[in-house]
Amino acid sequence: MPIQHSPHSSHNFLPDFCGVRVVFAVVIIAELCAFLLAFAPLQMTYAQRWQTLGIASLFVQWLGLTSCAILCLSKRWLQPMSNRCAAITSYTLVLFMIALITEAAYWVFLKPGTEFINHEYFLLRNLFVGAVIAGPILRYFYVQHQWRLQVQAESNARLQALQARIRPHFLFNSMNTIASLTRSRPEQAETAVENLADLFRASMNAQGLHSWQEEMLLCQRYLEIEAMRLGDRLRVDWQVDDLPADALLQIGRASCRERV
Repeated sequence: MPIQHSPHSSHNFLPDFCGVRVVFAVVIIAELCAFLLAFAPLQMTYAQRWQTLGIASLFVQWLGLTSCAILCLSKRWLQPMSNRCAAITSYTLVLFMIALITEAAYWVFLKPGTEFINHEYFLLRNLFVGAVIAGPILRYFYVQHQWRLQVQAESNARLQALQARIRPHFLFNSMNTIASLTRSRPEQAETAVENLADLFRASMNAQGLHSWQEEMLLCQRYLEIEAMRLGDRLRVDWQVDDLPADALLQIGRASCRERV
């Protein structure tokens, strides 16, 4: 499993094996494996398959729950590890529990000395099946962890981009202006709120090309808000060439969208 440590995460990819969801998932996976072991062979009768399913379910659930328990108890030592060390350690612990429980089942239930089943074959078969199943499961946990980190990073990036687009000084000044106009001139306060909403709505969509007429209207709304705050101190001299209204502009730093 090519697992690399992510320096930006405080914990590794392993989930909380003490949680109900993870334990339930382990039970489901173990039971699916028991069905596979019981119904895969072709030379069994219908009654033998159900009998094998009962024995396999008991044994596989025993393996799954004890492995989950040992990983739960090892949570304190596994969490500070890197992803690679945690994967190797947890994988080794699972195989160790499989070997231990296989040995206990053989010596307690299968009557050693009889020819019911070969000891080495029983041990190696269970270790092989456990290794094949535990590897993809740990890989799934790693992929899910990486996906969660990616979603979180994208959410943080979008939030930072949103915060970068909102100029706090302009917002606070506009809100103060609206508050001062609420009682004395409510119509102008309402107009200022509408202009501010249009500016922020346009700022959130400041991507690609926009028409010249649309950008002019946004600049006028921006200047109307500033004129309410600055009064006669704000003087505007429009020098506009004879551009068609549908001319497209690339939004840049000089845009009114970038001033919000």
